[in-house]
Amino acid sequence: MKELATTYHSGFLEFERLSKCPACDHADIPTAVEPDIARCSACHLYFRNPRPTQEEIARSYDTGGTFAAWQEEETARAAMWERRLTLVRRYAARGRLLDVGAGDGRFLISAKATGYQVTGTEVSRAGVDYARQRGVDIHLGQITDLHLPKVTFDLATIWHVLEHVPEPAAVLREVYGLLRPGGILVLAVPNEDNYLFQRRFGKAKISAPFGALEFGGEIHLTYFQPSTLRTALCAAGYEFVKIGVDDAYYIRDWKMQAKLILQQSLAFVLRWHFAVAMYAIARRPNS
Repeated sequence: MKELATTYHSGFLEFERLSKCPACDHADIPTAVEPDIARCSACHLYFRNPRPTQEEIARSYDTGGTFAAWQEEETARAAMWERRLTLVRRYAARGRLLDVGAGDGRFLISAKATGYQVTGTEVSRAGVDYARQRGVDIHLGQITDLHLPKVTFDLATIWHVLEHVPEPAAVLREVYGLLRPGGILVLAVPNEDNYLFQRRFGKAKISAPFGALEFGGEIHLTYFQPSTLRTALCAAGYEFVKIGVDDAYYIRDWKMQAKLILQQSLAFVLRWHFAVAMYAIARRPNS
């Protein structure tokens, strides 16, 4: 159940307050770190509470500011998408691909050119308009509301979307049902262990955790760490395969390369790292 909150913040007019964890439904969700950040006492997930309603979030994204910025960064972002496509191809080199939260459709274009049969979903009308102009098949709405045919896809991707959705556990379960047995899920999210690690040693450059809530910007509702991401995947029925560093870095100088190698080494040895972003590979079991 959700209780409407009356908070006004940064251009958002309506908020809602959660009474249970959006990942595991546990009811013990005390405030942690900041007044609008809670942490589940069962699965230890951090999430925003209270948070803007979905109507307010859609209104924010439909300003088009985020997508316009992406168009300006198209050249720099192209290399990132190619790196992600290379990762995906290691686990599923062909077949039907579903991209959840496809944004402006940039990844779908690359995947389609490589030979995948592609479909996307996106909650923002502005994003869908951009994607359709690119000529890709995309559905407007939350994946949990679209009623796509079950057991259809060989591969699903969720690139920095799970932290935005109101019910991440429901999204993971829905995607599980859309995958064929043995189907692969590749997802990436920010890694909040980066901030928490820096904060522990007094190195954090921002005072408020997990980013500001700003109208027209990217809105994060849930904050994952490697351990909580793996817990969420396993709870949704997936076989956990791997966790790694999401190489979304635009700057490629020697310092960044050294940091990248360090974080990748930690991920390989410990199945944990504190890079800014992480990816996870999971599989729907064959039986």
